[in-house]
Amino acid sequence: MAINKITEKLSEKLNKNVPRYTSYPVITDWKGQDENTWLNSLKSTYALGVDIYIHIPFCEKLCYYCGCFRTVTKNKEKSREYVHYLKKEWSLYLSKLPHLIKVNSIHFGGGTPSFLTPEQLIDLLKVFDNYKAPKFYGSIELDPRTVNEDHLIVLREFGFKKASLGIQDFDPSVQKAINREQSYELVKEKVDLIRKYGFDEVNFDLIWGLPKQSVKSVQDTFEKVNTLKPDRISFFSYAHLPERIKNQRLIKDSDILQGEAKLALFNSAQTYLVKNDYIPIGMDHYAKRGSKLHLAYENKTLYRNFMGYVENKSDILLGLGVSSISKNAKGFIQNIKSIKNYYEYIDAEHFPIEKGHSLSTEEAFRAEIIQILFCKFMVLKTDIMDLKNGEEIVKSLKEYQKIGLIEETDKSFKVNEEGKKYIRVIASLFDQYRTDEGAFSKAI
Repeated sequence: MAINKITEKLSEKLNKNVPRYTSYPVITDWKGQDENTWLNSLKSTYALGVDIYIHIPFCEKLCYYCGCFRTVTKNKEKSREYVHYLKKEWSLYLSKLPHLIKVNSIHFGGGTPSFLTPEQLIDLLKVFDNYKAPKFYGSIELDPRTVNEDHLIVLREFGFKKASLGIQDFDPSVQKAINREQSYELVKEKVDLIRKYGFDEVNFDLIWGLPKQSVKSVQDTFEKVNTLKPDRISFFSYAHLPERIKNQRLIKDSDILQGEAKLALFNSAQTYLVKNDYIPIGMDHYAKRGSKLHLAYENKTLYRNFMGYVENKSDILLGLGVSSISKNAKGFIQNIKSIKNYYEYIDAEHFPIEKGHSLSTEEAFRAEIIQILFCKFMVLKTDIMDLKNGEEIVKSLKEYQKIGLIEETDKSFKVNEEGKKYIRVIASLFDQYRTDEGAFSKAI
């Protein structure tokens, strides 16, 4: 018989080390892909345009929790040189591909994209000006401490419509513990500016499980968030991996909640969000009722990629800059992580590929199932039985049904509200490579 509440003992058993599945196979299982294979796959899959991700690796200050690829500096000459090489990488794609590339969207991530000066931003964006599709959509991740009015003017003139602000938490003691201090007043000032310049959407990034957090502090943070009324909220579980991420060793283990105590932070926040008209639309993501993302969820046109949940996607994602990931229907590549080596590859007119992967038919099918799981929280029984280990997966899903995570219909298995908390664990059932859990963070 299904139970209504997962016990603490059972929750700990479910709290496995599993990937976030922003790609399948996950990057640790990629087997390699060379430049010619990647270019040929682009030529054969190009149709109606590309999405572009641009990684800006520079930050003025180190955030102790951060697991992203970045370098800490205040020297703006470094970003000037970096912009030069981003432009060269884009030119390399233009020279190698026979068709006119149309850019459907650009997303800036990092690091800190607002580390670029407004002049550097103009210099970079103008190389895409002649390639923008009619319905171009631009989005950017911004640090409230570094973004200014001139940045926003440049972005809106180029057609950027979404701004994502790194908030993490508003509690001063939490901010001090993670070395990211920014007042509510500063964030409000930047949100007001973003709306003044006509951005359609504002997203807040927040994290649960940070040092010094409590149920009360998280509730206080979300009360402040609600006064600013962002259109979207990304609420990520903090992945504490100090053995792999050196700067996380600056965080005291004793300051971090684990297991049920950590999960209580999430439960409290989600209750508050739902009460205030934010709809859970997928793992970690919430959309204000009536927003574009909520409508995409309702219309079942939601898609999840390396940047989170989006309403639309192109056939191809091109990643520019160090550590960026590119994707098409046939596979992936990731750019090299060394800035020095990145420059050397580009100067030699080679794509700076560090690793890649060509998808097999089986992998592509599993990737589609995992994509549906994360966007629609269901999987068809016929799809499961088309997999080599389909019977084994069905058996596992029925076990999850018994403990109250899954509901079974004649044609499908559906993940319920309790099960959504463990969607990464459920998705791992479809991962043919998952044997070693050590490289990944806990599900909770």
